[in-house]
Amino acid sequence: MQDLFSGAIMRWSGTNLVGATNSQRKTYRRYLDHVELPLLSGPCGATSAHRLEKMVQSPRRSFGPDFLSVFEFTGASDLPQLPADPTQPWNDACEAMWSMTWRKISDTGPARRRPDRVRLLALSPPADASDGEIAEWNRFYTDVHVHEAMQRRRWTRATRWVLDHADLHPSPGCPRYFVLYEAVGFQDATDEEVAAWGPWTEGPPIWKRHVGAWTLDYRVVKP
Repeated sequence: MQDLFSGAIMRWSGTNLVGATNSQRKTYRRYLDHVELPLLSGPCGATSAHRLEKMVQSPRRSFGPDFLSVFEFTGASDLPQLPADPTQPWNDACEAMWSMTWRKISDTGPARRRPDRVRLLALSPPADASDGEIAEWNRFYTDVHVHEAMQRRRWTRATRWVLDHADLHPSPGCPRYFVLYEAVGFQDATDEEVAAWGPWTEGPPIWKRHVGAWTLDYRVVKP
């Protein structure tokens, strides 16, 4: 099994096809699977590459690209740019939306099974938080909240990431932190099942001021 989301560094390339036909989408998927991912992984590129497609969005201020290519590295990333091919039939519809690099800061353990889907949930401390408050915020997030969320939502694994740099992200800018929850199967816990666990741990005062950016569900397509 290829370990997903196990690298120290992760690069994202997110795109949309605006007004594309089914034929254009099919051709674009073939390009991603058989051209982009193979060319940008291996000895000269990423140690692991995989592709996600957006499933549904939470109504809470969510947005995100339909297609998300993920490239993982053990150290500093140096992903080359593929030259544009003006002959591709999907060119007129293709819109670049995300280009970000993340550094892993924690995980709940090694990958046991390949996930079928993932949830990307971006939360950050408020902009006026001190270094001490940010450290307290991170400790609570990693040591308490992530484990509660896994238990209630039946996630199989979680990894937390901090932004290294963002080359492309819509206004008002890329969040500083996000957590990636993995799941096997497509049956999510209902809101009633989550609530049956009782109140969430409140956390320190700085936690209660967290700022949300996006909550996105993606299906793992490749590998």
